[in-house]
Amino acid sequence: MFSEKNPAVLSEIRDDSFKKKTVDTKFYNNPVIGTATVLLYKDRRVVLLTCAHVINFRDTIITYFKDPEIGLTKYIQSVAVKEKQSNFVADFPEHGELEILAQDRHTDLALLGQKFENVNPMMFPVFKYPFGLAKELEWGSFVYMIGFPKGYQMVTKGIVSQPNRDKKGSFIVDALFNKGFSGGVVLAVRDGVPNFELVGIASSVSADFKFTLNPPKDIGRGGYDPLLPYKGDIFIRFEKSINYGITFIISSESILKFLRKNQEPLLQKGYDIEPLL
Repeated sequence: MFSEKNPAVLSEIRDDSFKKKTVDTKFYNNPVIGTATVLLYKDRRVVLLTCAHVINFRDTIITYFKDPEIGLTKYIQSVAVKEKQSNFVADFPEHGELEILAQDRHTDLALLGQKFENVNPMMFPVFKYPFGLAKELEWGSFVYMIGFPKGYQMVTKGIVSQPNRDKKGSFIVDALFNKGFSGGVVLAVRDGVPNFELVGIASSVSADFKFTLNPPKDIGRGGYDPLLPYKGDIFIRFEKSINYGITFIISSESILKFLRKNQEPLLQKGYDIEPLL
């Protein structure tokens, strides 16, 4: 962070000389949880499917001082730089860290992977159901949704609305969606149980957004007395209010297209996803 008396400009940020002008420095973590599915385990390499927004974060955020007359100036008020990102899967061997193999922000799809040195193949229960056709779903079709909201393994059911809403097979379900469900698989049944088919993954939920004024996150209950006026620092936060029952699904057609698009780049990295296609 910088003071208005000795601000920094963009050229100083680029050549790393801005650190001499900083008046304060803070470090913080921004954890996000989601659901990933093991699509393939071959030759000690594992491939998982999830949503891109679960693993995609901006590496630099810059804010500028504002002048009452001209608006934003060229002088920088603060700069946030991502120093490290860890993609961690609970219960995975060898520290559970995976690399990002491919991602597409537009379709909100991503593949994670890792090569393990000494792993029992039974440690990776690979998703065994075939890809179905989301475009064949109709209004009122029944589906199952499986994920890890709040870190709990959950299965819920939903009814399809607006099938093929984008002409690419995506649709909406009325299943409840909580943080951590992003990337959860959506299954339909063809010709009776147990003939499950993957028709998509859960991407996002309808929500309303607003700015709120809040004390620091680390204030704790001991630092705030509701019976006394609060006189400490105030921070603006961008908060999301979920509209439960409107969940958006990425279609199986989009997933297969994404896999085919990245088949050759993944093969160059040592990941053969031909069995998935």
